[in-house]
Amino acid sequence: MTKYSIQNWENLSSDNPEFVALRNEVLHQLIRVPEPHRSVWEGRLKNKLEHAHSSARLEICLHDFFRKRGWEIEIEPELPVTPNKPDFLLTDRGRSVMVEARAVLGADSERQQDNRLMQLTDDLRGKLKRTVLIHPMLDLPSSLPNKRIAKEIESRTSEVGLLQEFLVKGEHQGQPYSLEVTVLWEAKLPQSADVGGTVGQVVEVDIGHPVRKAIMEKAHKYGELLIPFVIAIWPKLPYHFSFGDDDDFVALYGDKAWQDSDYSELRDVIKPSNGIFTIRGKDGTHRYSEVSAVLFCHPYKTDPPNIYIYHNPFAKRPIGMKVFKGIPQCTIDLATGRAQWSYQ
Repeated sequence: MTKYSIQNWENLSSDNPEFVALRNEVLHQLIRVPEPHRSVWEGRLKNKLEHAHSSARLEICLHDFFRKRGWEIEIEPELPVTPNKPDFLLTDRGRSVMVEARAVLGADSERQQDNRLMQLTDDLRGKLKRTVLIHPMLDLPSSLPNKRIAKEIESRTSEVGLLQEFLVKGEHQGQPYSLEVTVLWEAKLPQSADVGGTVGQVVEVDIGHPVRKAIMEKAHKYGELLIPFVIAIWPKLPYHFSFGDDDDFVALYGDKAWQDSDYSELRDVIKPSNGIFTIRGKDGTHRYSEVSAVLFCHPYKTDPPNIYIYHNPFAKRPIGMKVFKGIPQCTIDLATGRAQWSYQ
């Protein structure tokens, strides 16, 4: 087995006993990740940028969780209908689930990223008429011209498709750099979404806003899917501790009361319209029905990890409760409008 030296690993070198135990568990999990992904994730763990090492922590934790549950795991598989690659494709006894992971950081963490990237995204939005989101995966050399980055992003942006995601990486004066770039069509959100602006903008008020933003970025990344699609979120935000958080529920299901309509034959439910699962388009269909469920993961606790799931009651391809049996799962009973938690 590989033996890791954590010297100069800024994010893993604390001597706090609790942190040492957590670090050892993370590195133990990393050993079981196949190459070349292990080396890539190891590099991101060493990175001082919070987005880079937090996303690696989340993916390592999820890989270990899926592995222990007996899933066959393919990391960043090729898909036939899009160049975008999901983080995981899980297969077990003829059933498959696609998983996309995202660490959601608070406003203070986001400010650690180079301010010039904000200017770059604004410039690109003006040129491309699209929303451009940039996450640095490695430090950006201070002398690297913005024009060089912008030129590559422009050249790789397709004229078709609602969403693209790709890496811009290279070396400048001996220093490597890597940027994760997401390009979306400019699209106004409905007023009821309570997010404000375009998909690429967000008001950092509470967990509902950054979590909604993260899911909106990922929801249509792969177009029409034939298998269930789960988005895994690490809400690395202040005052967010455990499952059942009210802000999680509001972000996904909305903040208006669920209640039965009058005695209709189908017992339709009057549903809130400002949650990710409940937002409707102009045609009346639910906008994010491609998302089967949202999985929340807190890697601070690793064995077992603090994981829980909210199911989308309007998903085109729902996942059954047994798919991730044994962890807390929330569903909505559409006949009564009640949220139900299962722990079996």
